[in-house]
Amino acid sequence: MCIPLFAQGEVVGILHIDALEEISPEDQQIIEIIARTLGIALNNLSIKQRLTHDNLRDGMTQLFNQSYMQSITEQRLAEAERSGQPLSIIYLDIDNFKSYNSRYGHVTANIVLQGLAKLLLKSIRSFDIACRWGGEEFVIVMPNMTLETLRKRVEQLRLDIEQMQLRDGDQILESITASFGIAVSDPGITVKDFLNRANQAMLEAKRTGKNRVREYVNTYN
Repeated sequence: MCIPLFAQGEVVGILHIDALEEISPEDQQIIEIIARTLGIALNNLSIKQRLTHDNLRDGMTQLFNQSYMQSITEQRLAEAERSGQPLSIIYLDIDNFKSYNSRYGHVTANIVLQGLAKLLLKSIRSFDIACRWGGEEFVIVMPNMTLETLRKRVEQLRLDIEQMQLRDGDQILESITASFGIAVSDPGITVKDFLNRANQAMLEAKRTGKNRVREYVNTYN
């Protein structure tokens, strides 16, 4: 016996009953009640999953959002301290994006943000965490990576962004660049201070000419 599971007028599954003998009408009624209950339960689960996704993700880029990044970075810092392994953070900001936005308009500028998000996801490891921090700012948290390896990875990412081909339909868009700040965790550092270090390094990259990578040093003001 196969009973479709409905939720809001749509089939969300099939309940299949395999009996050794004929199913009585009374049992069929019970099975239909169970099917209706399962349909509602599956629909509620689907709604919960969508809400969870929406709470964790940035709607524009589908990267993680700022709230989730702060929470997961706190966990990663605790894990790094327990394991004695470094945690690295990358803070990047698209250069001159306001003028880019003025030239092409918000819709096209959004296409650029989405294209950059896809590039970031292709460039990181499966356990790294990429986030849209806000506007044209992005943050990436990378566990278990030496500073030397981090420098090479970020420099390659900078080049990839610079060489990224951007299109809006048939229109070829002006290429973009980004400025990067990187930092490596110290024992006991807070999420706020960790992010501030990477942000300070990024601002130094902006100040010294943009489209470059700077790492945090404690002489920054």
